[in-house]
Amino acid sequence: MDSTQPDYDEISKHLLSLLYRFSNEIMRVNASIMEMQKNPAFNTNENFRLFVMNFNEGRYYHFQCQGYIECLVVTKCYTQHSVRYWIDRLFKPALDYFMRAKTYYERMMAQRVLSESAESAVLGRKMQSFLNIAQAVQDEVAQYNIR
Repeated sequence: MDSTQPDYDEISKHLLSLLYRFSNEIMRVNASIMEMQKNPAFNTNENFRLFVMNFNEGRYYHFQCQGYIECLVVTKCYTQHSVRYWIDRLFKPALDYFMRAKTYYERMMAQRVLSESAESAVLGRKMQSFLNIAQAVQDEVAQYNIR
C-alpha cells in the first residue's frame, strides 16, 4: 500500500465500532417511536408519520451498512470498488433517509402541541445523541478519501 492511500482496514475497524454505537442509538430512538405511536396526537400527525417512515428506511440501510463493513473487516477484501459500492449503495441511502427523517422531526417539534409532550423531550435527547454519532460516522467515512 502506498503512503497516499488510506489504511482501509484501520478506517473500517474504527467505523465498525462507530456503527455498533450508532445501532444502539437507532434502537433507542426506535423504542421512543414505538412509545409515541401509542399517543393519537403523534400517530395522526403527518410529520411524525413521515419521520417514522424515513427513519425506518434509514435503519434498514444502516444495518446493511454495518453488515457490509463487518464482512470487509473480517475478509480484508478491501478494494476501492468495494468501498465505493458501500458508500454509494448503502451509506449514502441510509444518510439520505436519516436526514429526511431529521427534517420531519424538526417540523414535528415546531408544532407546539407535540413539542411540549414528555415523549418529545425523551425523543429529543435520544435524537441529539443519534445525530452526534451520525456526524462521527460521516467524518470517519470521509477518511476513505474516495472520489
